[in-house]
Amino acid sequence: MVTNNEISYILIDPSNIECIITIYFQSSAGISSDNIMISTAWFEEFNPKDYINADIYKDLMISITKLEYS
Repeated sequence: MVTNNEISYILIDPSNIECIITIYFQSSAGISSDNIMISTAWFEEFNPKDYINADIYKDLMISITKLEYS
């Protein structure tokens, strides 16, 4: 349920729900999203590393089989 200008209503469109959820989580911490600067150190830490073979991750999102699940 969403309340806007004291009017409550229920959203059913997934794109509208996603928008409302995004706005909620972006504003719930009380931190303004304007002019947020991410430090260079963060980029350096989380950029892909040359010494890690990215191919080891290629199968992570493949669905498991029923045999593997049981």
